[in-house]
Amino acid sequence: AAGVPTLTNPVLAAGAIFAIFFAARRLWPEDPSAALLAVVFLLSSPQFLLTSMSWYAMPAHLFLNALWLACALSHRRVIVAAAPWLGGCALLLHQPVPHALFVAPFVLRMLRERRFALLAYWGLVYGAFASAGIALLRFAASRWEGGEVFRRFGFFTISEAFTLQGSNAAIL
Repeated sequence: AAGVPTLTNPVLAAGAIFAIFFAARRLWPEDPSAALLAVVFLLSSPQFLLTSMSWYAMPAHLFLNALWLACALSHRRVIVAAAPWLGGCALLLHQPVPHALFVAPFVLRMLRERRFALLAYWGLVYGAFASAGIALLRFAASRWEGGEVFRRFGFFTISEAFTLQGSNAAIL
């Protein structure tokens, strides 16, 4: 928006630092140094530092997932209600599998705690984002002949896309 695309990843990385800090504060409220330690560990990660200075998509993934985590761990209902909206953006950002795997334990926890109303709300929001993503891919596929849309996203066919996603999930 500011016309400085080279600042995008550093700004997202800075946002991730704050989100990690707030998530750690929520996880360990009795130990304020734990949040600072989480930030120090993040800042000492070569992967974090390198991708924050590149055009790579990982700072955006980290920012959205860390912000999602901070929202999901909040005690305020309004902030918890914002989590699936951020998650929907993370789901559609680049590849859906990493965010889906990140969220899965939280969904299982909601099931175990019988928080069905919140789970239904999250399911509706995530479902809307997933439907929008599929609709966008179908629209794009209708504009390009012979699966060109998948080549533009780095895949040759839809079956190769699912194979790659499955391989990524199996590796994790």
